[in-house]
Amino acid sequence: MTDGASDENRRWNAYLYRRHSPRELRDWATRLRWFRMCRASGGHHDDGDDLRLALRAETEQELGAVLAALGLTELGHVRIAGESAFASARPGRLELRLSDPDEPYEVSARAVASAVAIEAALGALTSSVIDPPLDDPKCVCPKYYPHLWAP
Repeated sequence: MTDGASDENRRWNAYLYRRHSPRELRDWATRLRWFRMCRASGGHHDDGDDLRLALRAETEQELGAVLAALGLTELGHVRIAGESAFASARPGRLELRLSDPDEPYEVSARAVASAVAIEAALGALTSSVIDPPLDDPKCVCPKYYPHLWAP
């Protein structure tokens, strides 16, 4: 007889670590302060894995101030600290997403390096970070995977 919870955990771990090992995700977790690796929803969503960062912007004025602090005048495909990102506004927040420039459905060491550069340019905006940026187990963050952050 199989344990349903164990089978579910094995399936989830196979999905979560399909492209990146726990060791690689732990390395990224220690290199990144605010960007989080988020797994794709999959299926017919036409989405991919990405690195995400959310910044609090509850009003239009706050959104404008966050954009200005990042040196942005618009949303969409943008450059921050010389790195490519996708910026979008959602209720109460500005989200930044990164993936590999050559493999847009994948997170790579190159995307992590871009995230490190963008984090270094956040300045005072770090007090506006929303963590996790996606409140879901698909988001590799301390809330759902504290063992990846443990010393």
